[in-house]
Amino acid sequence: MAVFEYKGLDQSGRFLKGVLEAENLKKAKQILKKKGIYLQEIDSQTHHKKESGSLFRSKKVNTKELAVFTRLLSSLLRSGVPLVEALDSISQQLPNPYFCSSVASLRDQVNEGKPFYIALKEYPLIFDLIYVSLCESGEASGTLDNILEQIADLMEKRAGIKSKVLTALFYPAILFTIAIAVMIILCVYVIPNLMELFEDAEDLPWMTKFTLALSQFLINYWIVLIASFFVFLYLFSKWKKTKNGKILWDKFVLSIPVFGRLVRTADIAMFSKTLSTLLKGGVPVLKSMDIVKNVLSNSLIKQAVEKARENIKEGEPIVDPLTRSGQFPPVVLQMIRVGEKTGDLESMLDQISQSYDRQVEVEVSALTALLGPIMILFMAGIIVFILLSALLPMLSSFDALSG
Repeated sequence: MAVFEYKGLDQSGRFLKGVLEAENLKKAKQILKKKGIYLQEIDSQTHHKKESGSLFRSKKVNTKELAVFTRLLSSLLRSGVPLVEALDSISQQLPNPYFCSSVASLRDQVNEGKPFYIALKEYPLIFDLIYVSLCESGEASGTLDNILEQIADLMEKRAGIKSKVLTALFYPAILFTIAIAVMIILCVYVIPNLMELFEDAEDLPWMTKFTLALSQFLINYWIVLIASFFVFLYLFSKWKKTKNGKILWDKFVLSIPVFGRLVRTADIAMFSKTLSTLLKGGVPVLKSMDIVKNVLSNSLIKQAVEKARENIKEGEPIVDPLTRSGQFPPVVLQMIRVGEKTGDLESMLDQISQSYDRQVEVEVSALTALLGPIMILFMAGIIVFILLSALLPMLSSFDALSG
């Protein structure tokens, strides 16, 4: 499908500008003619992309772009702008061509009488189940502007939590990579030059023997090593996608000191904020529990939510199955129990989300503070080990000569 930018007039003489997807230029003109648009200008976006050096059109919309779109749409609707006009206005200023054409298509579908949430379902890569369900509830209750504001808040919260977890891993990962790179450089380029000094030595220290063997292995079998690494990654990813593999891996992750607690805290913060937003938006509790499990990263916590949904369907309160799962801290369970009893579950979930969001920040700082020095010591240990393995035979030779 090609993408075309067009300018024209509608039947009332109002100027229109937008983006359209069609098989070719002829089809694009036919579509616009059926819509009653009198063309003034139409051009393929392919030319513009080639001029800018981009040959491929990405079909991705990042969280920031979607949050900006959602908040802007909410503001326009709150100001009294009709939905079709709001979508039309936004579609003309989005920098992402794919997102721009998608919003233009949404505008056309809504203009033809299709409900907004139904039109959203045609773009599952952009609008997830949470987005669609909340918009459905917002349209039904006439509070779409408020719902969109809540969706934008939720997306920013989810992106923030994910960013904090990745930040906790980034610095240690960089240090680990540097340590491995230094080890490889020393073993491949430095140690071989020292091997000539050790050829006549009869009894080398074990450290030197190990380093020489490692150096020879890296030089002679580096292709095998790299191939084995990628084969391992492939097999590991396949295993982790299996049901048992996913459960075993997630159980292991939760058992890791500090990091496991961070993963659990982040998932609980995500669960609380998402469920609160869905319930505030008027989505029924059973459907909310079915949707909220999709935002959780750990399968054990996800299983606890799935089981809770089944028990709620049978008339049990939310807190009882969550308690039996053993995946939720007592404080969270107590707050949910109070929220259910007082009929103010949404507010309690909001408080849990805010509390655990702050806790994520604390645990990210703790993890970074812990892993940073460990990685530095690991890197220093590798360098010291290799240097000692090279220096010990020399020192032994000097001692022999002086003796």
